[in-house]
Amino acid sequence: MKSDLNIKLKQKCEQGISDVWKLRSSLCQIVSNISDECDIWALLVKPICPELLPVTVKVENIKVELKNEHQLQLAKEKRERLIAERDRLRTEPDKGEEFIRIKNALNYSINNIADIKKRSVLRTNRHIRWFSNKTEASEENAPIKFSTSPAARRGLSPVIRVQKDSMPWYQPFSIVGSVAIFLIYFCFIREENDLDLEFNKTLYERIKGLEKHQLLQAYKFNKENGYSVEEIETRLKEIELEEAKSAA
Repeated sequence: MKSDLNIKLKQKCEQGISDVWKLRSSLCQIVSNISDECDIWALLVKPICPELLPVTVKVENIKVELKNEHQLQLAKEKRERLIAERDRLRTEPDKGEEFIRIKNALNYSINNIADIKKRSVLRTNRHIRWFSNKTEASEENAPIKFSTSPAARRGLSPVIRVQKDSMPWYQPFSIVGSVAIFLIYFCFIREENDLDLEFNKTLYERIKGLEKHQLLQAYKFNKENGYSVEEIETRLKEIELEEAKSAA
């Protein structure tokens, strides 16, 4: 019963999703047709007047024909569609994907133009040489002294800054000596402790019965392939004696 209900719910969900996608595709098709028939830039620009201005059309020599009525009906429907699309863009201008895409493209273009202008201004100012108009009539052709010119009062920062080292001269020797003494004590002088003995243990000593299990597997393999099993039998006897001693 529950499985039938789940299947029905799943079918309803799939049908609803397919209906939503069909509706979305139809709306996208309508928007694309509208954008192809009219100027999309005029729709994206927010109008200054909150209300539509009345359209006055002067018609001279009106002839009532079926063709003209049909064209007028099509024009009215197109105008209603464009007004509805314009209202939609006015109500949600910052949420539409097309509006955001165009807005981002315009911002990117504006930023690039600003960067190009800035670079061109810097490039032109780099080649401009400024001259001073403050000259004295009596010393116009006389050489300018560097010590009295404004250039002498400007200080230059050194290219290489030498930092004073406050480290004592014996610091490297003390560090090397301390490390050497520690290694000599740790590696040669000190006695072994329980941790060192733990490092010397094999895997068979840590896991009980592992060696016997592997020997039995090797014994079976050698028997099937015709290899010698004397060493394996000897080791198995030794393990059985050790187990008997530990059990006693």
